[in-house]
Amino acid sequence: MLKIQKNTTIYRVIFVISGVIIIAFGISLFVRSGLGTDPFTCLNMGISSLTGFSFGTCQLVMNLILFIFQLIFGRKDVGMGTLINAVFIGYLVDFFDFLYSFLPRQSFVEQILLMIIGLIVIGYGVAMYMEANMGVSPYDSLGVILSDKLNKKYSIMRMVQDITSVVIGFFLGGTFGIATVLMAFLLGYIISHYREKIHAKFF
Repeated sequence: MLKIQKNTTIYRVIFVISGVIIIAFGISLFVRSGLGTDPFTCLNMGISSLTGFSFGTCQLVMNLILFIFQLIFGRKDVGMGTLINAVFIGYLVDFFDFLYSFLPRQSFVEQILLMIIGLIVIGYGVAMYMEANMGVSPYDSLGVILSDKLNKKYSIMRMVQDITSVVIGFFLGGTFGIATVLMAFLLGYIISHYREKIHAKFF
């Protein structure tokens, strides 16, 4: 039986890939709930509504702006994980959405369960690929950079980041719901909780 040593490159790459797959699965559950979008999507929908540019174009531009910010202030967070997240996560979400297309519509109780499970799964996946320390997406890196520069807890900075995205997105005309609000307030804490556990057990 092949045994992979801890903290080797292959070990960390497996963690990154696994984390991204789990994030995509969580996002697909979250979207399937029909109760809201994630904060970054809410922001980009608002910018799209204001400017008239497509959502995809606005998301691309925002990612490029955040990537430049990341290169200047958080270059250590740029790596293979940044690329894997950027390239594959959208396609993985599409894949899971395709699988769900064969399922019947959910009741409200099932929507609530999907929202809660999706939020927890997203937090666990983000924690996994962040703890691999091989780079993170520009949006995910923002909370890390603010935490380092301001010497504040990551969970607090992530919450500030997500709430700010939701508020700006809302006033610009972005779509949001109860799931968006819950993610804005809770995701940072969920990520921090699982990062500690994953680091202690696997690294």
